[in-house]
Amino acid sequence: MSAMPPSPEPDAGLDRESSPKPVLKLDGTATVGDLTLRVALDVLPGELVAVVGPNGAGKTTLLRLLAGLVRLNDGRLDLGRRTVDDGSDRGFV
Repeated sequence: MSAMPPSPEPDAGLDRESSPKPVLKLDGTATVGDLTLRVALDVLPGELVAVVGPNGAGKTTLLRLLAGLVRLNDGRLDLGRRTVDDGSDRGFV
């Protein structure tokens, strides 16, 4: 019987200072009708994201949040180096 070396920690070898910053960071809640959507999402440069879920899970609400058609009740949306808020020039419809 031979001993196995310990598994590395999940973050082992990652230098947090040199890790890429998210190009999109969303953390907050939004309410549309009876649905309150709680979102925590980081998208890194070059990352491909798929939004998948059953009917009524909030997929369209998430996309409407990102498009500026729905506002966050609380939280924060960062696009690149900019924080999008009520004073944004992105605008809301």
